[in-house]
Amino acid sequence: MGLGHIVIRVDDSARSLHFYRDVLGMRISDFIELQRGHRLGRQLSLTFMHCNPRHHSVAFGEIPVPKRLLHFMLQAKTLDDVCSTMYLAQDRGIPIASTLGRHTNDHMVSFYMRSPSGFEIEYGFGARTVDDATWKVQQHYSGSIWGHRGMGAAPPQKASQA
Repeated sequence: MGLGHIVIRVDDSARSLHFYRDVLGMRISDFIELQRGHRLGRQLSLTFMHCNPRHHSVAFGEIPVPKRLLHFMLQAKTLDDVCSTMYLAQDRGIPIASTLGRHTNDHMVSFYMRSPSGFEIEYGFGARTVDDATWKVQQHYSGSIWGHRGMGAAPPQKASQA
């Protein structure tokens, strides 16, 4: 299915929004506010934009990391392709940055692997599409409905029973 999207670090989110929306003509899909900042210990704001029915083609935020490219996503044809590729990557010693999960905004089921250059590659299936005639921009406060845990992340603690 090809290249799905890229997520990049920007220096100025307002200028980037102006560029992608007002210069290139892209439309806002949604925003995600991450209180814990994807392992960075601070609040992060991400903007997701589309130029066709794909939920988003580019996402950006002022993210305190040295690289500009955080990840790009490849869209597979089936869920089986995604799952088998995750195991293939593990078998070949490719670092898995985040396990299988489903995103809050595009509903993509995916996992993330680390490239030799240090950025991540998201490999996923099943994203929803945007119909500009009916789409309402949304605000999310989590990147995932479930999953996308870092390898070695502790499972959530269950409440103790009294």
